[in-house]
Amino acid sequence: MHLHRHLLRRGYGGPLGAFSRPKSRRSTWFCLAVVCLGVLPDSVAAEMPPDRFWYVNHSCVVAAANRYAVTVQILEAIILVESEGDPHAVNVNRDGKGDRRGPLSFKQATDLVAELWKAGANFDVGIAQINSVHMRQYKIDPVHFLDPCINIQWAAFVLRQKINEYQETWTAVGRYNGSRNIAGYSWKVYRALERLAGIRRARGLLR
Repeated sequence: MHLHRHLLRRGYGGPLGAFSRPKSRRSTWFCLAVVCLGVLPDSVAAEMPPDRFWYVNHSCVVAAANRYAVTVQILEAIILVESEGDPHAVNVNRDGKGDRRGPLSFKQATDLVAELWKAGANFDVGIAQINSVHMRQYKIDPVHFLDPCINIQWAAFVLRQKINEYQETWTAVGRYNGSRNIAGYSWKVYRALERLAGIRRARGLLR
């Protein structure tokens, strides 16, 4: 069965007509600075279950998904695929292949991304693996993306850009991380959706 039809039947996705376009680059960065930095991961941690897959940054996911009109569950699944909820994940891209470093402490990740940035390398940072291309385009220090809430807001922004460009949610999902295998990446995200749904069922949290 075609992936998009299959996912619509399962409740993942919907009409694009209700989605709004993101605001200007300037106002977007203002959002990241004000909204994200105002959400403290430590305060969220106290109210969320401790396991790695229902990560402590769930409220940041909801805020980002609401701002950019993307599906909360899809954004969560992308994060699970990209880093399994590791806010310090760093991946170095060479010759079309990724070299995942870690696990890293915050200090190790900070030092590594500063070194990669200075060297002009292509790399992905943080919980949703934001690519350095975006950082150079918007002139943002990559260390900021080790904050999971900033990273998640940017992930939602990137996904919204892809949806606006391709006008179809699951094509946009497939192109989120620049993978050449668009369908393969979309299926990875779908399997992550199912995995997260199982966790929600086990916790009585299924929405």
